[in-house]
Amino acid sequence: MIRTVLVAGGAGYIGSHMVKMLSREDCHVVTLDNLSEGHRDAVVAGAFIEGDLLRPADLSDAFRAHRIDLVMHFAAHCYVGESVQDPRKYYRNNVAGTLNLLNAMLEAEAEQLCNAGRYERTEARRDTRAGSYRRKLATQAGEVTVKVPKLRQQTFETAIIERYRRRESSVEEALIEMYLAGVSVRRVEDITEALWGTRVSPATVSPES
Repeated sequence: MIRTVLVAGGAGYIGSHMVKMLSREDCHVVTLDNLSEGHRDAVVAGAFIEGDLLRPADLSDAFRAHRIDLVMHFAAHCYVGESVQDPRKYYRNNVAGTLNLLNAMLEAEAEQLCNAGRYERTEARRDTRAGSYRRKLATQAGEVTVKVPKLRQQTFETAIIERYRRRESSVEEALIEMYLAGVSVRRVEDITEALWGTRVSPATVSPES
């Protein structure tokens, strides 16, 4: 089965090598790159879209034009010195841009489950949209919020959210076990912040605190 892989930043040094490798594995590759640091000539296989993670419409168009099975993200800025001099540029591209990509992936998955676009009316449609809800995720860059689609007939379950939810459950179970073993609530909070990047409320550890 030939899989379609979207490679964001596929015109850069690392991304272009990934495009070559995927093409050798008989994957259909779709490269999306704004060419701010990459080179069009470096993309030697598959389809090329000149687009930007900071323009959600570019992402929507890419997912609608190609039925994407996998996404690989190489479109982050990566120079430490420049990130110190211009942190806003790095936050916009690396955090906001990645968030746009996640939201576009969720939208595309919802459209595949419905077998139709949000406003598309066809006999093949299997479900309809029922808005979305906001889901907060704790990351090393801070707390971010993604828009998770809701469907009227099916439960929208995506690997992105389910994997994160399993991690949350595992962390909460570990915290409770630490508390029952005699570790103080404050100590548990400190450990959680060091490992997970955010503090949990005392009620998560001990309902009586």
